[in-house]
Amino acid sequence: MSGERRGKALLAPADLLEFKAHTRRKLNVHEKYLRQCIKFANFCYVDTHGGTGLIKINEQVIEGSAVKAAEISPSTPIYVIEVDPHKVQRLRLVAKEKNLSLLNIIEGDCNIEVPILLKEEIEPGQRFILFFVDPDSYIYRESSQRILEFTPILFDTITMFPRSEILFTLILQGTRVGSYGFKRPFDPKAPAMREALEATLGTGIIQWLETNQLHRLHHLLLEWFLTKYIKTQPKHRYKYAGALLINSSRGVPQYYLVFGTNNQTGAEIMRNVMKTEWKNQSGQTEVITPPLDLFVFDDRLMKPRLLDILKINRIVQ
Repeated sequence: MSGERRGKALLAPADLLEFKAHTRRKLNVHEKYLRQCIKFANFCYVDTHGGTGLIKINEQVIEGSAVKAAEISPSTPIYVIEVDPHKVQRLRLVAKEKNLSLLNIIEGDCNIEVPILLKEEIEPGQRFILFFVDPDSYIYRESSQRILEFTPILFDTITMFPRSEILFTLILQGTRVGSYGFKRPFDPKAPAMREALEATLGTGIIQWLETNQLHRLHHLLLEWFLTKYIKTQPKHRYKYAGALLINSSRGVPQYYLVFGTNNQTGAEIMRNVMKTEWKNQSGQTEVITPPLDLFVFDDRLMKPRLLDILKINRIVQ
């Protein structure tokens, strides 16, 4: 039932966050890939933005990524990090009522908690680990608190860890930030967003966007992230990479799901999963199968250009 619950809800529907319908596509990719991962006894799962455990989509209550992972594989070590104490409280309630004993919930900033977790709980090379990095925004704000949802250090920690894989939500809507000379007006809060982009996606990104402003902004963000953190030197972090563009019901780009791995089988599985979701979203009956080293499902990028760009590495390190 794709995680749908019927009958009494663990939390009152009014208390749950409401998500758009396109969120189902993200959760579909997450669940389908996860069901393949759990076939391996040495699998481990880390969710860096755990949320409340349950969400609403079109008034239907469904499991979020962390709870779904625990339900799919009750015997798999699962670590869930969440910075918002209110969400943590709700997540613990859901875990308790569902008896998810191996759902290890950590309250804190994932940029701090992930390095500690990998140092103290997970021995390098002993397990293959899927990191699901699914932030709601670029910056978390609670009263006077201002915490970055992710940082370059987080990506470095994850991508350089032996036998790791990453599935990352690269948010596009929050990056409509002006002063770049684009033809369309963007978010007037440009200075704050510029600062956030530099802090989360890395120093130099603003100059990169301004230099290449003739291209679509979301394509530039994908190219930056893939080159900077997935297919980059000094070490070729991931041999295989993929991305799926998720659009709103009106066809407006919302985010990319970006995937990286060094495992050929994992790459083949994810490519098939993303291809299926792209067919469902686009309505196309025939979709080309991109090369395994870089498979991008976005009509405007499903051609050699992006791969060629990454091979010559336009971004100066």
